[in-house]
Amino acid sequence: SQVFDHLKGSAPGHARQLDELFSHVQPNFQLDRESEQIAFTIPSTKTIVLGNKTSCRLHAHAYAAGIFLNAQSTPGYLEMPPEERGRLYAPADSLLTWAVGRDLQQEVRQPSGQVLDLDDIMKGAGPELPCGLLQDLSERQRILGDGLFRRAVAFIILHELAHIDLKHRECEGDPSFRQENE
Repeated sequence: SQVFDHLKGSAPGHARQLDELFSHVQPNFQLDRESEQIAFTIPSTKTIVLGNKTSCRLHAHAYAAGIFLNAQSTPGYLEMPPEERGRLYAPADSLLTWAVGRDLQQEVRQPSGQVLDLDDIMKGAGPELPCGLLQDLSERQRILGDGLFRRAVAFIILHELAHIDLKHRECEGDPSFRQENE
């Protein structure tokens, strides 16, 4: 129900089509607190699994994008000296260091199986989002970031719903690429 409400809130003009899609597909949703994938589908049970860890990193990226958008909409932005523009972007530094460091850790782990310490990858990319970081965001930065995050998650969920609706099965190579394009 929360997922459906999220989708309707992200695309209110398509509520009827979303009703039809949910009625037709009848998906199940599961939260995975350990997975490093943002989302994947278990076709046999029509289950879309949402990865909590990766969603948190996506949210940090979205907040950073909100900071960038907010900075660029600041009156007089184009006339500002570079160091003043840098101060507008500064709140994104810690968010991106944390999120990108965690992303890189997973990229290294996948092919090699090697787990690198986050501080060996990027100084400041600790295991948890730094305390108080989100409290330092302005209301506008937070609103922009939350909006970007909601739309990104809506796209991902709709993508996974399409796999169920199109009756895709787990595969590799060219068939997998074809399914993704469908």
